[in-house]
Amino acid sequence: MQSGTGARAPLIRRAVRRASHLLRRTPPAPGPVALALDEVAQLVQEREWDRAVAILDHWLVERPDDLRLLTARADVFFEAGEWSESVTAWRALLATRTADLRPRHWISAVNSLRARADLAEAGTELGRALALHPDHPGLKRLAAEFEMVRQDWPAALDAWIRFLDARRAAGISNTTVIFQNRSRISDWFEAAWHEVAAELLRRGPSTAPARDLDLHAAIARTLIATRQLDDGVAVLESWLAAAGPEDEAAPELRPDIRRLSHRVAMLRLGTRVEFTDLPPEHAELLAALPPAPAVGDGFGPLRLLRVPMGSQAELAVRSARYFQHTDLAPHVQRLARADGWPDAVTDHDPLVRAAHEIALRFGRDHAVEPHLPARTLADAVHLAIYHETSQWRPMRRLAEDLAAADSESLVFLEIPNTSINYLVNPSMTVFSLVYLYAELQQRGVNVFFCQRSRGPVDDEPVTMTFLPKWRSTLVQTHVVEPAHDGGVGTDGPHAHTAIVPAGVRSIPQLIGQLPGSTVYESANVVGEFAYDRRPPRALRLAATARLHPEGADLPSFDFPMTTTTRLPSRGLIDPDESLDAVLEESAPVGGSWSTWLHRAVGPYLEAMARRAEADVAARGITEAHVADYLLPEGVLVGDATKRHGGRVVLHPHSSNPVHIDVRSPDSFDVVEAVTGTGERMWREAFPDKEVRHAPTSMVMRGSAAAYDESQPLSLVLFGGMATMGHTPWIDLDRHAQSYLDLFDGLDDLRRDLPIDVWFKPRGMTGDTETWLFHTVGKRAGWRPTYTHARRLDLPNRVFMSVSVGTSALIEGLADGVPGLIVRDFPVRDYTTLTEDVFPIVRTPDALDFLRQVATAEGYHSVRQRQAVFLRDELGFD
Repeated sequence: MQSGTGARAPLIRRAVRRASHLLRRTPPAPGPVALALDEVAQLVQEREWDRAVAILDHWLVERPDDLRLLTARADVFFEAGEWSESVTAWRALLATRTADLRPRHWISAVNSLRARADLAEAGTELGRALALHPDHPGLKRLAAEFEMVRQDWPAALDAWIRFLDARRAAGISNTTVIFQNRSRISDWFEAAWHEVAAELLRRGPSTAPARDLDLHAAIARTLIATRQLDDGVAVLESWLAAAGPEDEAAPELRPDIRRLSHRVAMLRLGTRVEFTDLPPEHAELLAALPPAPAVGDGFGPLRLLRVPMGSQAELAVRSARYFQHTDLAPHVQRLARADGWPDAVTDHDPLVRAAHEIALRFGRDHAVEPHLPARTLADAVHLAIYHETSQWRPMRRLAEDLAAADSESLVFLEIPNTSINYLVNPSMTVFSLVYLYAELQQRGVNVFFCQRSRGPVDDEPVTMTFLPKWRSTLVQTHVVEPAHDGGVGTDGPHAHTAIVPAGVRSIPQLIGQLPGSTVYESANVVGEFAYDRRPPRALRLAATARLHPEGADLPSFDFPMTTTTRLPSRGLIDPDESLDAVLEESAPVGGSWSTWLHRAVGPYLEAMARRAEADVAARGITEAHVADYLLPEGVLVGDATKRHGGRVVLHPHSSNPVHIDVRSPDSFDVVEAVTGTGERMWREAFPDKEVRHAPTSMVMRGSAAAYDESQPLSLVLFGGMATMGHTPWIDLDRHAQSYLDLFDGLDDLRRDLPIDVWFKPRGMTGDTETWLFHTVGKRAGWRPTYTHARRLDLPNRVFMSVSVGTSALIEGLADGVPGLIVRDFPVRDYTTLTEDVFPIVRTPDALDFLRQVATAEGYHSVRQRQAVFLRDELGFD
């Protein structure tokens, strides 16, 4: 399904009718509605929204008033991002079945209204729900979230207090509760907890320290989880000060005072970046650990130290060279600064080059002729290697630095659990600690994984597991047989044409232009509104040909551990409590980085390549349309088509050419480019290829809104991507300083001009709203927006990005929205926006630009000047 608007409802209904047709051919076996709901739940988990709705509609024919079916249908639309459909379904139920609805139904209904930004109606329905169920904790939590959306911090704090009171009244313990970090619906984010904490500290303590403990501890846990450590410590210290010293407190509070005092000390220890010498007693405690093992050519053994929280052992390891995943970024940034990385003067991205060379070696080592040649395999794994290299290379550099500074002292790397996801995108994952572990071990550093446990460590040894979660295996298209989809792929002018949706930006238009084509099932399907959190990420497309192996999950890698050492330790809060740490070790892992990558994805890729080979031959495919982005499905279908004498057409993944530097000339025949500059780049790189200028493959000309002098200027700042994994794309310090300078200037500018400042994050990666809050605070009164550039409905819009460009600027220009890039230092930008075709200015000039467009005359003048870009780069008159 697509994003929730009424205009797309017919597409949903057509998809439901297709799926319903299949269901009528094979009706579900008779059985209770519960079985159908179980199947629907499984389909929702697999993101098969259309099939889930079709099953529910099938059952509703016989049971039109079944509340379970009706509410499940509304929930499926919500999960799919079809909020208009979800709201319609809930409104019908709210109007006719109020007495039958349970609190969870009210919560879903209110959240649907919130997601569609119908806050007034959402508030009204929430009030009705609370009147019917005044003591329900879930509704109390929803009420607290609603105040977070409204940014009424005193009311929000009161609402969270009522939530805890409701839990307590229901007999639910609050001793370990943690509040929601951010809104699932993306209408408030982590920085809201800073405001709630400030309100709590402003009020000071109440006269009920025991009740206050629940509140302070819960807010502190939430702040700590969102890396707002200073705020978390301040909240805990506020309660400790109110409760008084341990020897003066009531007996029931004394253990809590000791426990929180210890927690504050550990938090303060965890906020430092530089290392200090271990105290003698800690060094003695850790002396029982064995020395670093001898490591050969392959990976050595995995060693895991499990330490109880609140023990001497925990304090000892955290006083040593101790890393959590969130600690790595400051160290990488420090080394990038020292190394002058990245070098913005070079023409090419060295990380892409390095990944390409590794991929070529991988292809040569693991090719399977004839259906998986070396270069084809290299292209199929290029993106995975690029993502993994972006975290592996910084970890290798950090290992070199740590070993050079001190190769004798112990290093501890904290992992949250013993199952660690591998090959995850975006690539900045906990698995980077595994890379750091391996690199330190290769350099003779005595390194250990560390896991903290609540209470004594279990005697039973654990198994460490690496779980490949390769995004290219998460199929996002549903295969429909051609005979049941209007004859697709049977005959006609495009009967021998193939389309691979993976990575193609405007895939619905392409399928519409080539009716009757074979559409291969794909992962990595680009959503209609890319990097938009609120609609579903993928379009719900029907494929007509299978490509991925059925039921072939990637293998997990298990490493059984054996207990080797017990580290005698005592509790810090209760010195009489025995809390030993336990060291466990696996056999040497063996192999290399390349070996383990092949074990994870090699068989899967080979199965896809064999199927592509056979299917292209059987269907007589003579032309394949794939993305210019190197993704496995397009690479494999394109290669099979070329080897059978056909041709390959590349379609844009972005408004900017991608993978142009690593694309093999033998892999394609025709390429389409969005901008004129992109077209020239392809022609220069591949002078023998046909290159087409195809701006409408991504950008459509819209109607320019008139300037409204009664409304403020709406500055929309788009967050870019400053890192890939742990590898910086740009100078992160100077990038942050540019933001600070810009927002200081905006703060001053808003005193004279009516300007609303909005920040649109790039999904959950790059410059997010949380990153911006930690960088500039609330300067200029900025607010987040989660609406895509093409759907924004704000008066007098101006689009801006900092340091690097974004396709949103081009999309804005097509709608008559002036745009600019603020760039205060050299940057290797991945976009085709250059100074000769687009305004790229320093911060002072950007502020002057905003002064100019803050009037109807100036706004119109800038819009006219930027129309030259539309003409020269997009061919729009």
